[in-house]
Order: sequence, then C-alpha cells, then structure tokens
Amino acid sequence: MPINSTSTLQFKATLNDSKPPIWRRFTIPADKTLLDLHDVLQVLFGWEDYHLHEFRIGRKNYGIPDPDEHFEDEILDDSNFTLFQVLEKEGQRFPYLYDFGDGWQIDLVIEKVQESSAKDRKAVCLAGARNGPPEDVGGVYGYEEFLEAIADPAHEMYADLIQWIGGHFDSEEFDIQAINKSLGRIGKPIDYWEVDPNPEAENHFGYKTSWITSGSKKFNKTIQDLPLRRDIVEMLTYIQNNKVVGTATTGNFPLKTVEEMGKHFVDPIKVWFPNGERRYRSELEVDTLYFYHVLAIAGQLLTGGKGRKWRLTELGHRFLAESPAWQYWHLLITFWTQTNWLSVARVNVPEEGISTPFKVLLLFVCQKLSPTYGVSFERFVENLAENSYISWQSLYFSEYKEDLVEQICINPLISFGIFQPDYELRKHKYFSREHLNRITITQLGASVLKAFMESIEKASPA
Repeated sequence: MPINSTSTLQFKATLNDSKPPIWRRFTIPADKTLLDLHDVLQVLFGWEDYHLHEFRIGRKNYGIPDPDEHFEDEILDDSNFTLFQVLEKEGQRFPYLYDFGDGWQIDLVIEKVQESSAKDRKAVCLAGARNGPPEDVGGVYGYEEFLEAIADPAHEMYADLIQWIGGHFDSEEFDIQAINKSLGRIGKPIDYWEVDPNPEAENHFGYKTSWITSGSKKFNKTIQDLPLRRDIVEMLTYIQNNKVVGTATTGNFPLKTVEEMGKHFVDPIKVWFPNGERRYRSELEVDTLYFYHVLAIAGQLLTGGKGRKWRLTELGHRFLAESPAWQYWHLLITFWTQTNWLSVARVNVPEEGISTPFKVLLLFVCQKLSPTYGVSFERFVENLAENSYISWQSLYFSEYKEDLVEQICINPLISFGIFQPDYELRKHKYFSREHLNRITITQLGASVLKAFMESIEKASPA
C-alpha cells in the first residue's frame, strides 16, 4: 500500500548495537512531521531531548539546521517535512541518530502501512523490550560500564552513579502504560492556560494579612529587587504594550515573544539551550518563563489562549499599580494555593495535581525551620516524605524523592527568596553536576510564611 497523508505507519525501532536488543514497536500517522517522529522516539526510549538529532533518508539528512552552517552536509529542517512526503513504502529502513557525542543510532523499519481511522491521530506504543539508556551515559560502551557498576555495590563508582540516576535503574523495565501516557501528552501544555475567574482573587484568594503594610517593611528592598517579581512585572508590561497572540496548538507565547520579552529579564533569557546545540522549540522548554506564565494565569493576571490575543485582566492592571509587597504576597498565595505544582516537574508522577493537605504540610515544615541554622536537603526530604504518607503517598513511595521535592517545592521557593540554597559540585565519571546540599530559610521566608500560616488559621472555620 502506498504511503499518503491518510496512512498510519507501524514502525519497529531498535537501538543499534544493544545487547540484548532494546526495541519498540509503535504506530504514528503519516501526516506527522519528522520532528514529531523525533519527539515520539525521545519518549519511547526515555530520553530528554538534550542533544542534536538527525534522520538519514536516502541521500538527504533531516534535523535542526545549524545557523552557522558548521556541518559539511546540508541539514534540512525536519519540522518542514511530513512522513508521507519523505517515506515511500512498507519495508523501508532508515536510521535516526541522537546525541552525536554518545553516538546513539536507532534503526527504523516500516513494518506496515494502513489506512487511518479517527482513533489513529496520535502515536501509540504497541510493544517493546527493556529500558532505554540514560542521557549522557557515554554511548553503548558507557552504558555497559554503567550497568556493570550499579550491579556491584563494591564498585568504586556505585554510589556516585546510583545518586546520579536517582536511586534506582532497572535495565529490564518496560512500562508500556507510562510510555503511552507520555506519548499522549506530546504537544500539550503541562498546565492549561484557561482559568475560571475567582471572585476571591483580588483578596488574594481569601488569605488576608497585615503583613503587606506592616511586617513587610523591613524586607521592602529585598522584595523590590527580587528577580521573580521584577520579571513578572516586565512580562505583564510587555504584554500590555505589545500584541501577543497565543500559538494555535497550545496557546503558548510565540518564541519571538519569548526572546524579545526575555531580553529585559533580570537574567536575560536566551532561546538556545545552555550547551548551544539547539534552539528552544516552545515556551514549555524555557522553564523560568513558563513558571512565570503559570503564576500569572493562576493568579488571574492574564487572559488568552490558543490563537487568542494575550491581555491583562483588570486584576493584572491593578497588579502593576500596586506596591511590591502586595505583588509579592499575591504571587506567593497564587503559587501555594492555585497552581498545579506538577507543571514544573521533570520527574514523571502519576497524579494530575497535588493535594491541599500536602501543600499545608510543606508550609508547616518550612515554617518550623530556623533562619539561623541551615538543614541538610536530604534530611529535609526525608522528614517531608515521612510525614506525607497520608497527604501524598506518591512522594512517600517515590524513588526520586529528592529530584521531585527540589523541582516542585525548593526551586520555586528559592525564586521567591524564601530559601537560600547551598550547592556542591559533584564529579561523576562522564560529567559534573551541582547537587543541592543544604537549604536555609531566609528572614523574609520566615516572616512571610508565618504570616501565611496565621492567615490560614484566621480563614479556617472555628
């Protein structure tokens, strides 16, 4: 059967030189682009899209063109070519290359060509075997050494590699349900931009406090200079003064907007990944801006969406006119009570959101910390996890407790100036990584969290 725009293609993808074989069988509509196929392969093999990639089909190479034309062979933009345009028939084979340093190659073969139905509009994993190798493990031979090391507690690299991988890695694991859930999220924002109006938003969602006009006075300079507050003011001001239309598929800010807006942030945003290998393709990849956008939407400061112009709400205009302390309190209450914390998680968690009892538990644990003495991050996580059995069992049982707590709790609170982090550089065989060693609650953090706890007690029915 010839391949056309209404076809569905069944592929078998095998990681070259993997022994025993690491493979996946999956379907994907033929009207998807090669870039879509790349995104699917990243999910199928558990990678994070940190590096360059390339498809070699016939005599042509497809991937992300190098803006400085460093490559001898021309790289065609894979986002401009659909599968039915570049593929011909059942049985066709071609390679997908990923991470030119590690040198991964996936051999792809079209096993079947069939007509699509209304249910076939997304990629689906049908079968497979074994876990995909971790990012930056050093290619096939590095992966073999990695598996050998983590299987032997006496190995000199055992402790470092177990820490690097998050505490556990099973090379035989293949979770088709988790893979298909992740495939279903491709192209979708982690958090929806549309938020129902809340009449309590102007009153900071019901948590009233005198801290804004009294307790915050000693921290006015800290709050005024806080990058998070300044950047969100910059973001709202930019939208107020410019026409910004959400992208048609997700409603995100267009990359041009991300680049122009981000130039004026305290730490200017660049649209290239830190390693310079490729540009960001979506606002969702720009963690800082995405977090600001989520706060602005959850705080009902912005309205917009798919193909719609982003505008400031009435509350958004008021936000720009209010004092820095008022702005800070509104953003903090928004984060703690209105946002989906999992929207900033990079660790896969089964829930769609986090329970209110867990958020209250975190507030209680943080508010008990002393500004004088820091606490070991590992001890903080252990304490939080031990007390989360009822409020959030996923953390209690998670093998990635530290990564999860750092991503959804600590990093946001660092951006709010509530925690002062202490990092140490840990060197591994193939890389070096900053590890969060200790956290200390700041004077600002202790003051505002105490006010927040008191406001909760006042708002609670007797």
